[in-house]
Amino acid sequence: MLAGLVLAEEPAGRYGLAVPTVHREAGFAFYFYSEEGNEPPHVHADKGDGTAKFWLEPVRLDWAESLKVSELRKAMRIVEREQANLLAK
Repeated sequence: MLAGLVLAEEPAGRYGLAVPTVHREAGFAFYFYSEEGNEPPHVHADKGDGTAKFWLEPVRLDWAESLKVSELRKAMRIVEREQANLLAK
C-alpha cells in the first residue's frame, strides 16, 4: 500500500502501463491514468477481458467493451456509492 493506494501487481491498464488501482470490488479493478490531459474526473474499471470508463461528475458511463449489461450495472452502482472516495484520489 502506498499513500492509501493499492498498486496492481500487474498493469491494470489496457495500454500496458502500471496504474494505481484505487478500489477493488466484485471482481472489478477501478483505476486511473495519471496523464490524461484535461479530461473531467473519471475512473476506469476492468473485469476479466472487459473494460469501461465512468465519468464521476455526474456519474455516468462513457464507454465500455466486453462487459455484460449486468456487470455494467454493478460497476455503475459501485462507482455511484464510491464517488466521493474516487474523487478524493
